[in-house]
Formats: sequence, C-alpha cells, structure tokens
Amino acid sequence: MDVEIPTGRSGITPAWLNEALRASGVLKEDAVKSVQVTDLGTGHGMTGEVMRLDVTWLDDAGDDEAAGDLPAHIVAKLPTAEPQNLQVAHSLGLYAREVGFYQHIAANAPIRTPHLYFADIEPDSQDFVLLMEDLSGGRPGDQVTGASEADAYTAITNIAKLHATWWDAVDTPTTAGLFDFANPDFVQAVQQLFQTYVGAAQERFPELVTARGREILAAYAPNVAAHVREMASGRRTLVHGDFRADNLLFGLPGGDALGVVDWQVCGRSSGLYDVACFMAGSVSSALRREIERDVLVRYHQTLLDGGVTDFSFGDCWDAYRQATLAIVIGAVYAAGGFGVGNERGKALAAAGLSRSLAAIEDLDADAFIG
Repeated sequence: MDVEIPTGRSGITPAWLNEALRASGVLKEDAVKSVQVTDLGTGHGMTGEVMRLDVTWLDDAGDDEAAGDLPAHIVAKLPTAEPQNLQVAHSLGLYAREVGFYQHIAANAPIRTPHLYFADIEPDSQDFVLLMEDLSGGRPGDQVTGASEADAYTAITNIAKLHATWWDAVDTPTTAGLFDFANPDFVQAVQQLFQTYVGAAQERFPELVTARGREILAAYAPNVAAHVREMASGRRTLVHGDFRADNLLFGLPGGDALGVVDWQVCGRSSGLYDVACFMAGSVSSALRREIERDVLVRYHQTLLDGGVTDFSFGDCWDAYRQATLAIVIGAVYAAGGFGVGNERGKALAAAGLSRSLAAIEDLDADAFIG
C-alpha cells in the first residue's frame, strides 16, 4: 500500500493515520477516531518539524489483535519548513539517514530509542515522515542550561555501550548502508557549508569568539574536509552524530536510564565524536574542565568491558581531542546558517559556539588542523 507523505501538520488526519498504521501492520482495520496535532517543544527541530499526536481510538479498537496496547500519544516528524535549514538537511542527507536508522538499526541498538510505528521517505524530494513512540515520560535534557555531572556520566556510559557494540564492525557488507562520515562528497559539502556560514556566525555572536577563536576558525575553514575525513577513517563505530542534551531523556518509566532521539546525523565515524559533541556542547565549560578526564576514563572502561581491544586510554584521549575540533562545525551551522528566529534557538546556537570554541582552546585541539 502506497501511503502519501504529508507535506505538513494539516496532512496528519485520522484517515491518513489509519492508512499509515495499517500499512505498517500496527493496525488491521481503521481504529483512529480523532487526532490532535501539537508542536513539540520551542526551539527544537532546526532540521525537522516535531509534533505530538494525541490520538482518540474507536471504542472497539482494542479488539484489533495487531494493535496491542494502542498509544494515547505518538510523535510525528516531518521535514523542516524553514527553507535555509531544509537546504542544509538535503545537502547532508539527514532525512534518509534517520529513516534508515529506525527501519534497520534501532531494534538492535543497546540503547533506548523510540519504537517505530511508521516510516517512509521519497528519495527524489526527500520528503519523509516518521511516527514514533512518545518518550516524554522521561526528563528531557537541556543544552542551554547544561548537563549535570550525574547526567554527563549517564549519557557517556550509555553511548559507550552503543559504540562498543559496533566497534570496528561497521565496514562489513551487512552495515554497508550506514552513512560514511569519510565520504568524499560529504566532507566537501561539510567544508563548503562551514565556509559559507563561518563569517555569519562571528557576525551574529561577536562577543563569543575570542581572538584565538577567530584564528582557529580561519585556519580550520579550508581544512574541514581533510580533518573530518581523517577523524572518520580510524577506529570506527556507529555514532549518533548529534549527541547533545536536547536529544536525550533521562530516567524513563520502566527503568531505562537514558532514551536517545533524533538520529538524523547517524553513521560510521569515530565514537569519540559523540563524546566530544556532548562534553563540548552540552556541559558548561567550567564543569567540563572539572570532570572531563574522569568521564573519559569511564567511557574508555565501558568500551573495554564491551569487548573493545587494542585501544589504550591514550588513544582514546587523542581521539577525543581530535573529535573536539569537529564539534565547532555544527556550532557554526547553528550560529551562522540555520534560521534561529526564536530565543530558544538563539540560546542553543550561542551555547554551542561558545562551548565548542572553549573546548578547542582548552585541549589545543586545533593542533589537528592540517
């Protein structure tokens, strides 16, 4: 059954939801009576529109054996309506990556992710839709406020378990569909976007960029592609790619310590990219400096416990420093390229830019340029 992909929230009707859930096997017969669509979160969804569907089911819906326990809430995700952000998403292939993750990988991931109800993408236009479990029963992370020490350990320990599962195991025929961060076309697109937006990022937030920060950005701009390719060509695993507090939910009902959403940037790369993304983006610079090394010790030990071999802590620390340099890429996109018209979006962009540059300076990560 071909299900038309809705082009906006108005397309998510009871009739469409019935059709989608029948197509995916969640329902055998129509069971949706009504659906109310509400935007989910202010300032979220820079590259996607995220909505909560409050669903009212027909009185006899529970008789549908295929449905099981029908959820009162479903999370829907569609492409962003912001033209500039949409261009970035298309350039980096974000939508196909997330749909592919939920369709082919999520069920085997040793980390809590939303259960998938329906997913589809149109290859040419890249229009897509995801219908997923609502994990809002957990406590959402807050990148602007910054993660606590306890949350940092929880996040890094759990992502280490994911990394250990696919460590040195993402370059096989069975994982050939995973996006490759070392792809030549991709790294060139990343560099082009960085060079396009780096000036605007500094113009929008001049108070956040030190003199050394300006030197780092100028030196890095023509070398982004080479650096990302080198970082993504060593010890590789499955990475989330945007592992920051706003994509995490802590203390989920049922006992899971962490839930992870928004897999648009997942693929094959250095696992330390996820670690650096969280530590240099979602932890205040002061707290990062205090706990950074101990958190990395925990991460490294979790890898070893998960079966990773021939990877010393020194190797881990160097890979972390190398990856930290790359975190400023996303920060520049957010600060200089994305439409951040609301205050939450501006605060996210500012936090990412200031913290990533501070981490690069603290760790002398610019030594990996060139």
